Amino acid sequence: MDELTVSVDKLEKILQKSKEVGAEEVSFSFIIGSLFPEAYYNIKDLLITERIAGYNEAKKEFENK
Repeated sequence: MDELTVSVDKLEKILQKSKEVGAEEVSFSFIIGSLFPEAYYNIKDLLITERIAGYNEAKKEFENK
């Protein structure tokens, strides 16, 4: 898998904007969503898929008892 990269300019723009609005902290999802939006959506979709699979597995186990 290729390493995801982002330009330093884009990183600096996000940092500058955060400072302009007075942010003292930024969330992981903000950083990933801003710098790597495709990766963010892939992670989000995978988490939803796994949650549904876990629900369906638990439901099936409950029905088999």
